[in-house]
Amino acid sequence: PLPILDIFNEEHYQDALENSSTYANMVVATRAVDSRQIVFQDSGHLNFTDLPLFSPLLAKALGVGDIDRRYCIETMNQILLSYFDHYLKGGEDLNLESTY
Repeated sequence: PLPILDIFNEEHYQDALENSSTYANMVVATRAVDSRQIVFQDSGHLNFTDLPLFSPLLAKALGVGDIDRRYCIETMNQILLSYFDHYLKGGEDLNLESTY
């Protein structure tokens, strides 16, 4: 019974919803004490890495979306910091959106 935070691109989130009874993240989420699913619109899998920041051409070839790469990374980092501050340091309430 732990909290869980999932960050998805739209494609993976739709796949997770359609296969929620077998999609590992969704199954675990049903048992979590607090489950958050956050979706970044117009993102691809590699938008959640630093590859688009230092090699945009390679990242595009391997799979990024149309989301602004800096916005995606900075927003994701802020979400993670807020989440961990809340659960590990007893920080302030979480005010996370479900879609960015």
